[in-house]
Parts: sequence; C-alpha cells; structure tokens
Amino acid sequence: MIYQQLGDTSLSNTNITNCISQHATAFMYWSMESTTKVKFCNFENLEATNIIITCFEFTVGIVERCNYINNSQTDKFYGFVYECGKKLNVLDSVFKDNRKNEKGALFSANDGQIFIINCNIDDYKESNTYRGTIDTSEMTTKPFSNDLKFIGISPCEGSLLIAQNKDSIYKNLKLLSLIFLSRPLGF
Repeated sequence: MIYQQLGDTSLSNTNITNCISQHATAFMYWSMESTTKVKFCNFENLEATNIIITCFEFTVGIVERCNYINNSQTDKFYGFVYECGKKLNVLDSVFKDNRKNEKGALFSANDGQIFIINCNIDDYKESNTYRGTIDTSEMTTKPFSNDLKFIGISPCEGSLLIAQNKDSIYKNLKLLSLIFLSRPLGF
C-alpha cells in the first residue's frame, strides 16, 4: 500500500495487483497540498479485509484511465473508491468484475464530492454517501476498455516483463505487489 500525508504527489503507469490489506489496499493520500493525479494504473485482484481499495482523505484528486478489476472488500458501507472532505473526478476508467461478494459500493463520498465522467462500469449500484454527493450524470452507457493490460504474476514475487516496443504502453511500468496488514486510520 502507498500512504502519503501532506506534500505533493502523483501516481502513474503503476500496476498494483494481488494484495490483501485491512484498509486502503492500493493507496491512501491524506491532506495533500495540491491535486493528486492517479493515471494509467491497474488495480486488480485487491482485497480489503475491512474497507476501501483507493482512498482520498481531505485531498482533491483525479483518477484517469485506470482499471479497477476483480477487487473485493468485506465492509458493506464504504466504497472501493473513497473521497472524504474534498472533490474527486473519476475519468475514462474501467470498473469490471468487482464486488464479487456483493459487499460495499464502488464509490463512497463522506462530506466530499465524486464526479464519474465517461467510465465503463459493468455493475453500478447506488453508491454510499454521508453528507457527500456522487454525480453520475456524465457516466457513459457505451462499453469501452483501456489499453492497459493485466500482467499476472504470483502474489508478491516475480518479475514484470516490459514490452520492448518503443510505442508500448508498458514502457517504464512499475510493479507494486505488497501485503499490508494494519489498523485502519479513523475508521
């Protein structure tokens, strides 16, 4: 899991797969000073034994052209994508085969706003809000896919094969495959 509090950050061209944690399995950004941009990332086969896959706490964020595929959590109230206290734009992203255990929502806003714009979501259900809003008015009904591909490896070990083609979308792709077990903050 990636955790950062304060400062400036961005995350791109990253494949986070096969991870299990109690909370915020992929990342948590907390009280960032500028807009946090998450672009061209795969979040696949992630399991939150409690809540939340990706977390923006008091942070303005953008999730763009990312894939959320085959993720699950055990808590039924929080979303896989969570925003608290600020604004999050989710653009041109794919959400496929999530919520296999039927628990949780895809999105959760707590005193914040989430805008879902041109996203391909195969199983959208009403998302959770607590004094927040989730705007789906610009969510597409036309299926599409991002060109990012899942590169499977066994959990937490192995190498990532990078395509050698100069035009490959996999050039400089980073791999994070971690197991993180901790107490959630503030939950």
